[in-house]
Amino acid sequence: MNILVFYPYIPYPIDRGTYQRTFHLLRELSREHTIDLLALDEGGERGEHRPIFEQFCKRVEIVPFEHPQWAKFFPDRLLSSTPTSIQHWTLPHVATALDTMLSTGQYDCAYVCDIVLAQYFLDRHSDLPIYLDRSRVDLQFQTEQRRHMAKGWRARALQAECIAKMKKYENRIAHRVSAEIVCGPDDEIFIRENISPDVPVKVITNGADLGYFHPEASDAHRDTAPTVLFCGAMDYTPNIDALRWFFADIHAPLLALVPDLRVLIVGKAPLPEVEAYATRQGVSVTGGVPDVRPYYRRAWMQIVPLRIGGGTRLKIVESMAIGTPVISTSIGAQGLGLIHDHDILLADTASDFAQQTARALGDVTLRATLDVNGQKTAQSRLAWPRLGRELSDYLTQHHTGSQLRSGPPVSILGIPLDNVTMKQTIAQIDAMIASHRPHCIATANVDFVVQASHDLELRRILHDAHLVLCDGTPLIWASRMLGNPIVERVAGSDLVPRLLAHAEQCGYRVFFLGAEPAVAAEAIRRIRLTHPNLEIAGTLSPPFRPLLEMDHVAIVKTIRAARPDILLVSFGCPKQEKWISMNYRNLGVPVSIGVGATIDFIAGHMKRAPHWMHNIGLEWLYRLAQEPRRLAKRYWTDFVVFAAAFAHQEHTIRPHPPAPQPAITLREEALATIITLPPRIDAACATHPIFDITCTATLLRPVVIDGAFVESLDSTGLALLSRLHRRLREATLAMVLARPSAALSRVLRSQGLDALIEVREDIDSALHHVTQLALERPVSHIDLDLDNTSTLAWQGEVTAANAREVWQITEVLLGASHLRGSGDIEINLSRVRFMDSTGVGLMVKARKRGRASGVSVRFIDPSPATRNVVQMLRLEKHLFDDPQPHASPFTRVPFNEPQHTRGSTDAQLLITLNS
Repeated sequence: MNILVFYPYIPYPIDRGTYQRTFHLLRELSREHTIDLLALDEGGERGEHRPIFEQFCKRVEIVPFEHPQWAKFFPDRLLSSTPTSIQHWTLPHVATALDTMLSTGQYDCAYVCDIVLAQYFLDRHSDLPIYLDRSRVDLQFQTEQRRHMAKGWRARALQAECIAKMKKYENRIAHRVSAEIVCGPDDEIFIRENISPDVPVKVITNGADLGYFHPEASDAHRDTAPTVLFCGAMDYTPNIDALRWFFADIHAPLLALVPDLRVLIVGKAPLPEVEAYATRQGVSVTGGVPDVRPYYRRAWMQIVPLRIGGGTRLKIVESMAIGTPVISTSIGAQGLGLIHDHDILLADTASDFAQQTARALGDVTLRATLDVNGQKTAQSRLAWPRLGRELSDYLTQHHTGSQLRSGPPVSILGIPLDNVTMKQTIAQIDAMIASHRPHCIATANVDFVVQASHDLELRRILHDAHLVLCDGTPLIWASRMLGNPIVERVAGSDLVPRLLAHAEQCGYRVFFLGAEPAVAAEAIRRIRLTHPNLEIAGTLSPPFRPLLEMDHVAIVKTIRAARPDILLVSFGCPKQEKWISMNYRNLGVPVSIGVGATIDFIAGHMKRAPHWMHNIGLEWLYRLAQEPRRLAKRYWTDFVVFAAAFAHQEHTIRPHPPAPQPAITLREEALATIITLPPRIDAACATHPIFDITCTATLLRPVVIDGAFVESLDSTGLALLSRLHRRLREATLAMVLARPSAALSRVLRSQGLDALIEVREDIDSALHHVTQLALERPVSHIDLDLDNTSTLAWQGEVTAANAREVWQITEVLLGASHLRGSGDIEINLSRVRFMDSTGVGLMVKARKRGRASGVSVRFIDPSPATRNVVQMLRLEKHLFDDPQPHASPFTRVPFNEPQHTRGSTDAQLLITLNS
């Protein structure tokens, strides 16, 4: 995208929080987009830094200006409907500079920093999408400032006048912009409750430059006396108020508990009120310093007694990154998704703040825990490159989202299908390739849906796929009967030829995996004839073997070496989907697609039905005539199961007539974000930001979904709920459904989603459980009994995403048992909520390693989910002492447990039984 970035300042040097945020996000945006920068320079003080921005911006224009005099109360302020803080930034020569930029450049959107500049787009340039970045929500800031700082009737009256005007102005801006970019969920909640419930809001929290703020033998630099630090710009109203509250109500009680306490106040431009604190016992005021890091390292703790919300909160993130524990008010830490007593200490009253600070200063173990956990949190999700990539993805997806989807998804037999055309599918693949991150695409027909009804792993794969295409005319008919018609069938056999032509035009590299060697060779020969300029990265036809006996390591190594953009896998369902699920994170390929018999069609090994049969949904009959022995039983089973299950779905979940968008509330608790679902969940919910494709980055804590008020949901609402669940897992956020209504429980059970979503009967237990899930590790309860049997418990999820961690711990136990020369190992599986084929591969590998070492490995108490996946691979007789009959294809898995994907996606685990 070509983006015009418009700033009210030059964010360099990055010597204050807003400059750090804007500079780092600008630099990260430039990695994937073409950026032109228009920035204002007050008094010509920072224009010398233009070369810094010319390194990553295509064009840089700097407009010098001087702040005008503030408007007089009468008549300029009193008779104007515009807030005085906005009037102050109404500069005609800035409008002229903006007009010049827009007339000489072609832009997809403008990224505008601060609401004071949004005024230039209210009545002009209406065709240009605007994204407004806000380091704070001005209406919220002024409201809290009036509550805590306005003294006397005159100050309060003037503040009330400004707030009233600002609310109207904020509402006008909300109707003009394409989205507002804010620092935390609290800002989003305020906007929705006080400004506009409909404006799209994206939360991009603040981060840290981990190359600059990093731990460096921190304890060696600590002051000998207990020392706390307050860091920030000392002319910023919330910081002044925080210090005023600290010294008025907290400092004296804290001194009584910690008599030798030292307080460091570090930050530029301290006002006289701030400088006066240096006269108090043990208090130092440094003013601005060239490098704040030595002060972070000196302090035992950072204190953040903020009472006015909004702002960047960078002091907390930097302190965590460098290894200095933090105590803050809830307002001060809002939006960072931090857990009390794990990442941070939270206290909202003066007495509690003093008690918690004294507790941490006297407990070195607690400080060490906060140090380590804070560093992990900063490194895992608060680094600027990750946040910048998140913003870049949002702008791309939000800007093009209306072009990438024909309507909301629809759930058929519990499988969410995306409502896209062939053209939109190609566009989404373009976006996936541009992101350079791995994605998997599934093409689902009736057979897929039926198999998923009794194969839990396949059901999970179809829920987790980044795009599920409708590859069956009966599914089109079913969607029409459910009230949300899928506009077009996108079959794999139609998609691949279109995709190959598009790849030739765009220069994408394509790799073909699967099919018989002779068939694959003939397909490649024909493709080269029709697409001579297509870059074929490679082909590979592995020998036919069961999934877990394939040489995954060798296959992945070959594909990685070829560096394709698109991988087409032709192993047949469900083998190809399971292979992709096991390996796509490690392939280095942006797009992996299971294409079934498409390579056979291209090679002419199998013939496709005529177009007239496609159009009326009789392609299955043509294929049945070609392979009656193989397909007759499958088609009959599919027909019976699908017809019966769909009849039940149509009876249970009826379509709703159109309705306005319902209210969906979101609130932040200390442990989790709670989302309360409306009485009705249907297509009207699809435009709500909670269900938007990029919603999960708004949510930084574990999520509890309150379903108590749901009275009905249709197939579209069910698909939206499935997609929300999947996106939360992608963001590694635990989710629990709390107190589901009878209607919601009935639908989840009938559609098999009770096998994928964790449920608790009340909010308190859901909050407790979701916190446990967020901190859960996949292995626990190691018991080394030197005289008898050692035990180990696998728990949670055991999948390709965390299998390296599971195996490392299991291998340690195997080694210990081998060294003592005898003994058995029992691995308890009762607490495994989900296991994929990779996890089953670990089980087989553990058995083989144990036999080679003279150690007996037994798997005991398998959960229903584990047993189902093992049965689908036909390994229960080899892995369990009490094998049970195979699940009937007419029976759903009786399982009600959650999903929560965790673990490193860069784990180079590709389990092979030959290792």
